[in-house]
Amino acid sequence: MFFACKTLVKSTIPVSSMKFIISGMPCCGKTYFGDWLRDTHAYTHVNLEARTTASGRISAPAPYAELPEWLAELSPLVVVTWGYRPVQPAFEFMRRFEAAGFTPWWFDTSPELSRRRYIERDGVERTGRFFEPQMEKLHATAPLISATYRERRLVTLDENGYLAPEAILAHLQAASAA
Repeated sequence: MFFACKTLVKSTIPVSSMKFIISGMPCCGKTYFGDWLRDTHAYTHVNLEARTTASGRISAPAPYAELPEWLAELSPLVVVTWGYRPVQPAFEFMRRFEAAGFTPWWFDTSPELSRRRYIERDGVERTGRFFEPQMEKLHATAPLISATYRERRLVTLDENGYLAPEAILAHLQAASAA
């Protein structure tokens, strides 16, 4: 859920054919943004993360070599959200998404804010079991993250709250047009 929103940035770039794969820090609004694109701009949203819903547990699909190409064919507008384990094979798999026409983006925040939102969402026990190991891996793979996402990093959560989805989309569109 988006709490506080920053200033809305208007974009004049048409949303006719864009494919994004969005990863990032835990609790930065990746899934919310993907759902927003689906509901507001008719994107096909594919969430590759395991999660628990009101109807039960949804397991993440096993990545396979042709998955990025298959997802790219679903629609001219596709957003994939994936909070993957930051290990070398995952970064190699991310390059397959780029080759299939997806633009990778990293949604960012401070580790402290990420931790606070994670505790609010999943509780203290799950934070120790899942969040802390993930943060250790993110810290250890920081050079790979920087090399993979380069300038395609966006702070989507700060002390003032989450960046409005309209502002995120405007930023992604502007960067794609540059």
